[in-house]
Amino acid sequence: MTNDFEKQFYEIGAATLSITPEAGVSLYSLDGIVRTSSKIHSGLNVSAITIGCSKDLLIIVSLDLIWVDKIFTEKVKKWLKQYIEDYDYRAHLVLAATHSHSTPQISKKICNSTKPDEHYLFFLYSQVCQVIKNALSNKEKCYAELSVTNPKLTVNRRKKILSLDMLKRGIFKFIIANRPNYKSKIDDKLYTIWFYDLKSKEKAVLLNYACHPTLFRKNAVSADFPGAVSRNIKHQISEDVVVCFLQGFAGNVKADLTKYSCFHYSGFLPYIYSCLFDRLQFNKRISTKKLEDFSVNLAKSAMLRCESKKIYPKLLFYSKSIKLPLQGDISTKSENIDIFYISIANELKMVALGGEIFSEYSLWLRSFLMRYKVYSLTVGYCNSMVGYIPTHKAMLEGGYEVERTFEDFSHSSPFSDRIEGFIKHEIKKLIKMDLG
Repeated sequence: MTNDFEKQFYEIGAATLSITPEAGVSLYSLDGIVRTSSKIHSGLNVSAITIGCSKDLLIIVSLDLIWVDKIFTEKVKKWLKQYIEDYDYRAHLVLAATHSHSTPQISKKICNSTKPDEHYLFFLYSQVCQVIKNALSNKEKCYAELSVTNPKLTVNRRKKILSLDMLKRGIFKFIIANRPNYKSKIDDKLYTIWFYDLKSKEKAVLLNYACHPTLFRKNAVSADFPGAVSRNIKHQISEDVVVCFLQGFAGNVKADLTKYSCFHYSGFLPYIYSCLFDRLQFNKRISTKKLEDFSVNLAKSAMLRCESKKIYPKLLFYSKSIKLPLQGDISTKSENIDIFYISIANELKMVALGGEIFSEYSLWLRSFLMRYKVYSLTVGYCNSMVGYIPTHKAMLEGGYEVERTFEDFSHSSPFSDRIEGFIKHEIKKLIKMDLG
């Protein structure tokens, strides 16, 4: 009887610390604009939830950063291995960036006019190690419940439109532009996992949702909407509850906040073109109120706890590093990406990759796992960063993510259009190791 009772509970630890930079640290350069941390719109945090079951330990760390890289992750892993060696844990670490663009650049490999600040990197490393220590020091038995909602706050950001530059030369040519596309399907599911102590009080919550955090674009530090969602949940429950936001497969997904372009034009031809062919565009000047409204709505969706399902511990960890081919005839041209498959419960799995993964991968994965009656967290920007991971169709269509960003991530050429098949094949192999 005691064993059956114990099997219902996880050992949960949770903690949060600030990773807000000091004034003067450069932020990620967005749209070519140099920005610094001299002003604070909202502070940055690192939050950790440790999930234990017997000798298995999953450590999930959510960072309000644009990304993490493999060098930083390996440094934290090395420290963690030494720190827990006396505890005989089988530990697995997930460092997941929320992808807020108004944060320091921490990777030397990723090209940006802003370079990493060594003092900030040391501070960040110290805080990540400390938050894991703090979380492990307050472990207690908790039960977990999962809820899934559809906030309906996002839209696909790739749309085929006529090229204005080509039109000026009398040539009709369609291009893929960063525009709201309501005809393309996206994964709009918000997964919320609540951890309650033995008094049914919320200790921590994991949120998994896909949306590019580029609502805040000004010259100031900001955790963008993931930070605001965390504040809203804390305000409704308790300042002590730890909120971990896990950014989803958001490579081609943005907030559904738009404007009509023909009200903002310069010149007769651009006005006619905008009104006829390119009327609806994303609003890049989001007010503080609209950012807050978006965050409140997402927090409300999490708080609904619709049809909550109790989940029971089953921790398993599988990972694999695979080579993704680049375009060209040379077979040695490739980039490594790590795929993580983690079982949290019989009914809940996590698949995480270190890239900006297109939403279609999440739709495919969740549909595939539902054959086994299993829910899945799909997490991007995890443990490293290799750039955008488009679908085969998107590769053929082209566009910003395919044609213009590969150099930013230090690739010699864009990815091959074969990568979708590679990734899905390897994910299926990892799933079969668990589910058969």
